[in-house]
This record gives sequence, C-alpha cells and structure tokens, in this order.
Amino acid sequence: QRSGTSVDVIHVDALIKVGAPSSKGRRASVMHMMVDQDVIVSAKEAEDVLLKQAADMENSLSTPTIALIAHDNMKKMMRQFVQVHLEMLRDFQLTGTGTTCAMLRELGLEPIGSTASGPLGGDQQIGAMLVAGEVDAVFFFRDPFSSHAHIAD
Repeated sequence: QRSGTSVDVIHVDALIKVGAPSSKGRRASVMHMMVDQDVIVSAKEAEDVLLKQAADMENSLSTPTIALIAHDNMKKMMRQFVQVHLEMLRDFQLTGTGTTCAMLRELGLEPIGSTASGPLGGDQQIGAMLVAGEVDAVFFFRDPFSSHAHIAD
C-alpha cells in the first residue's frame, strides 16, 4: 500500500528480455527494470509487458530468416524454386537483394526488407546480416559459368 491506496503487485520470477539494455550489455528483464527505476508495477502492467515479451520471443525464436540471392542468369531458377516451395517459405522471414524482394512480393510473399543489388554491395550486406545473427540461412543461386565483377563478395 502507498498513500492509503492498494496496489496489485505481482512477483515476476521469469527473467524475460525486453528492449532496455542493462549495464552488462544484455537486455534487461522486467525485474531489472523495476529495480533500476524503483517502480512498483501493477499486475496488469506486468502482465501486458510479459505477454508482449512472450510474443516477441515466440516470433524471434520460431521464425528463422532466410536470405535469397541470385545472379542475373539464375533469377529464373530462383523464381521457380520459390514457386515450388511457396507454402513452405511462408513459414520463414525472407529477405534478399532489391530485385529478389520485388519478385517475392510479386509471388505473394512479404520480405522483411531488402538490400542493395549484388554489384552495389547487397551480397556483402547480407553477409554482414549473417555474421550479426540477423539471417539464419542464405540460398545463393550462383551462376558458375559467368564472371562477376563482385566475385570476391
């Protein structure tokens, strides 16, 4: 009780990550936020935060991200691959270079973003996303019979 009014308070046992970073570089839990801000959270507020966190975690844990890339001579093959596996690909978050994401949209998929064209650094951007853990897999339809100015990418 504070100032004569009762406050519903719940004890939060789970350390579920939220957006605020803690001093150790990790994301802060609800408990850390309460301590850091010297706040008593109502049961409804804590429930709302925990439900949002659970939904965010479920989305991030259960939906891997696949990047699709194709050299120009392989774009037709990639399109055929996507058409054959369309329903399966709906279960993933997809991304790719600009042309690839446009093709995905034409086929009814919703990519989460796009990078530049391959020769303009898009392959490298996807590589950086892979290293950062933002992309879980890359499907690269590479043309082994053509030379590419950005082959080192």
